[in-house]
Amino acid sequence: MQGREAFGPGAHDWTERAAWLRRYTLALTRSRHDAEDLAQETIARVLERAPEKIDHEGYLLQTASRLWIDRQRSHARRGKLLRLWSPQPNVPRDHHDEQLSRVESVVAGLPPVQRAVLVLRTVMELDAGAIAAALEMEPKAVRSSLHLARKSVRERMGEQS
Repeated sequence: MQGREAFGPGAHDWTERAAWLRRYTLALTRSRHDAEDLAQETIARVLERAPEKIDHEGYLLQTASRLWIDRQRSHARRGKLLRLWSPQPNVPRDHHDEQLSRVESVVAGLPPVQRAVLVLRTVMELDAGAIAAALEMEPKAVRSSLHLARKSVRERMGEQS
Protein backbone atom coordinates (compact mmCIF):
# COMPACT_ATOMS: atom_id res chain seq x y z
CA MET A 1 0.00 0.00 0.00
CA GLN A 2 1.31 3.45 -0.82
CA GLY A 3 2.04 5.66 2.16
CA ARG A 4 2.88 2.77 4.46
CA GLU A 5 6.49 4.00 4.86
CA ALA A 6 5.16 7.01 6.78
CA PHE A 7 3.95 4.72 9.56
CA GLY A 8 7.14 3.06 10.75
CA PRO A 9 8.38 3.27 14.34
CA GLY A 10 9.33 6.82 15.17
CA ALA A 11 7.84 8.21 11.95
CA HIS A 12 7.10 11.88 12.46
CA ASP A 13 6.48 13.19 8.96
CA TRP A 14 3.05 14.74 9.46
CA THR A 15 2.95 15.94 5.86
CA GLU A 16 3.16 12.40 4.45
CA ARG A 17 0.82 11.00 7.10
CA ALA A 18 -1.80 13.69 6.48
CA ALA A 19 -1.54 13.27 2.69
CA TRP A 20 -2.01 9.51 3.02
CA LEU A 21 -5.04 9.99 5.26
CA ARG A 22 -6.51 12.69 3.00
CA ARG A 23 -6.29 10.29 0.04
CA TYR A 24 -8.63 7.94 1.89
CA THR A 25 -10.95 10.65 3.21
CA LEU A 26 -11.20 12.23 -0.25
CA ALA A 27 -12.31 8.91 -1.69
CA LEU A 28 -15.04 8.73 0.94
CA THR A 29 -16.25 12.31 0.93
CA ARG A 30 -15.63 13.29 -2.72
CA SER A 31 -14.95 16.83 -1.53
CA ARG A 32 -11.49 18.27 -0.84
CA HIS A 33 -12.90 20.50 1.87
CA ASP A 34 -14.79 17.67 3.61
CA ALA A 35 -11.79 15.34 3.19
CA GLU A 36 -9.51 17.86 4.87
CA ASP A 37 -11.99 18.31 7.73
CA LEU A 38 -12.36 14.56 8.19
CA ALA A 39 -8.59 13.98 8.11
CA GLN A 40 -8.01 16.72 10.68
CA GLU A 41 -10.82 15.46 12.89
CA THR A 42 -9.37 11.94 12.67
CA ILE A 43 -5.88 13.06 13.71
CA ALA A 44 -7.31 15.19 16.51
CA ARG A 45 -9.46 12.32 17.76
CA VAL A 46 -6.54 9.88 17.76
CA LEU A 47 -4.23 12.35 19.51
CA GLU A 48 -6.92 13.02 22.10
CA ARG A 49 -7.97 9.44 22.82
CA ALA A 50 -4.98 7.25 21.90
CA PRO A 51 -1.86 9.29 21.07
CA GLU A 52 0.29 6.16 21.21
CA LYS A 53 -1.59 4.86 18.13
CA ILE A 54 -0.92 7.87 15.88
CA ASP A 55 1.59 5.78 13.86
CA HIS A 56 -0.83 2.85 13.49
CA GLU A 57 -2.38 3.08 10.02
CA GLY A 58 -5.18 0.64 10.83
CA TYR A 59 -6.27 2.72 13.81
CA LEU A 60 -6.27 5.89 11.69
CA LEU A 61 -8.38 4.18 9.00
CA GLN A 62 -10.75 2.81 11.60
CA THR A 63 -11.17 6.21 13.23
CA ALA A 64 -11.70 8.01 9.91
CA SER A 65 -14.17 5.37 8.74
CA ARG A 66 -16.20 5.49 11.93
CA LEU A 67 -16.30 9.29 11.95
CA TRP A 68 -17.45 9.34 8.31
CA ILE A 69 -20.10 6.64 8.79
CA ASP A 70 -21.41 8.45 11.87
CA ARG A 71 -21.61 11.70 9.87
CA GLN A 72 -23.50 9.97 7.06
CA ARG A 73 -26.00 8.45 9.45
CA SER A 74 -26.43 11.75 11.27
CA HIS A 75 -27.04 13.64 8.02
CA ALA A 76 -29.56 11.02 6.91
CA ARG A 77 -31.46 11.26 10.20
CA ARG A 78 -31.53 15.06 10.05
CA GLY A 79 -32.63 14.99 6.44
CA LYS A 80 -35.50 12.68 7.21
CA LEU A 81 -36.55 14.73 10.19
CA LEU A 82 -36.48 18.04 8.34
CA ARG A 83 -37.71 16.68 4.97
CA LEU A 84 -35.00 18.72 3.31
CA TRP A 85 -33.38 15.85 1.49
CA SER A 86 -32.21 17.09 -1.89
CA PRO A 87 -29.56 15.80 -4.29
CA GLN A 88 -26.20 17.53 -4.59
CA PRO A 89 -25.99 19.80 -7.62
CA ASN A 90 -24.03 18.31 -10.50
CA VAL A 91 -20.67 19.90 -11.12
CA PRO A 92 -20.05 20.45 -14.84
CA ARG A 93 -17.29 18.20 -16.16
CA ASP A 94 -15.45 17.62 -19.41
CA HIS A 95 -16.88 14.98 -21.76
CA HIS A 96 -14.03 12.54 -21.05
CA ASP A 97 -14.90 12.68 -17.34
CA GLU A 98 -18.50 11.61 -17.94
CA GLN A 99 -17.89 7.94 -17.10
CA LEU A 100 -15.99 8.85 -13.93
CA SER A 101 -18.83 11.15 -12.94
CA ARG A 102 -21.33 8.32 -13.42
CA VAL A 103 -19.27 5.93 -11.31
CA GLU A 104 -18.84 8.55 -8.56
CA SER A 105 -22.59 9.17 -8.55
CA VAL A 106 -23.36 5.47 -8.26
CA VAL A 107 -20.78 4.93 -5.51
CA ALA A 108 -22.13 7.96 -3.62
CA GLY A 109 -25.53 6.27 -3.56
CA LEU A 110 -24.24 3.18 -1.76
CA PRO A 111 -24.99 2.66 1.94
CA PRO A 112 -22.15 4.10 4.09
CA VAL A 113 -20.64 0.76 5.15
CA GLN A 114 -20.68 -0.64 1.59
CA ARG A 115 -19.11 2.57 0.31
CA ALA A 116 -16.39 2.48 2.97
CA VAL A 117 -15.61 -1.18 2.21
CA LEU A 118 -15.48 -0.50 -1.54
CA VAL A 119 -13.18 2.51 -1.08
CA LEU A 120 -10.87 0.68 1.32
CA ARG A 121 -10.56 -2.20 -1.16
CA THR A 122 -10.28 -0.33 -4.45
CA VAL A 123 -8.62 2.95 -3.47
CA MET A 124 -6.56 1.96 -0.44
CA GLU A 125 -5.95 -1.59 -1.78
CA LEU A 126 -6.54 -3.27 1.59
CA ASP A 127 -7.44 -6.94 1.92
CA ALA A 128 -10.56 -8.21 3.71
CA GLY A 129 -8.69 -8.72 6.98
CA ALA A 130 -7.35 -5.17 7.09
CA ILE A 131 -10.75 -3.74 6.13
CA ALA A 132 -12.41 -5.84 8.83
CA ALA A 133 -9.99 -4.45 11.41
CA ALA A 134 -10.51 -0.87 10.20
CA LEU A 135 -14.30 -1.11 10.31
CA GLU A 136 -14.57 -3.48 13.30
CA MET A 137 -16.34 -6.11 11.20
CA GLU A 138 -15.83 -9.79 10.54
CA PRO A 139 -13.87 -10.56 7.33
CA LYS A 140 -16.87 -12.55 6.08
CA ALA A 141 -19.11 -9.48 6.52
CA VAL A 142 -16.53 -7.37 4.66
CA ARG A 143 -16.53 -9.78 1.72
CA SER A 144 -20.33 -9.79 1.71
CA SER A 145 -20.50 -5.98 1.80
CA LEU A 146 -17.91 -5.75 -0.96
CA HIS A 147 -19.86 -8.22 -3.10
CA LEU A 148 -23.11 -6.28 -2.57
CA ALA A 149 -21.40 -2.95 -3.31
CA ARG A 150 -19.85 -4.24 -6.55
CA LYS A 151 -23.12 -5.85 -7.61
CA SER A 152 -25.03 -2.65 -6.94
CA VAL A 153 -22.50 -0.56 -8.88
CA ARG A 154 -22.65 -2.96 -11.85
CA GLU A 155 -26.46 -2.95 -11.86
CA ARG A 156 -26.75 0.82 -11.56
CA MET A 157 -24.12 1.42 -14.22
CA GLY A 158 -26.03 -0.93 -16.53
CA GLU A 159 -29.24 1.02 -15.94
CA GLN A 160 -27.55 4.30 -16.85
CA SER A 161 -26.03 3.03 -20.12
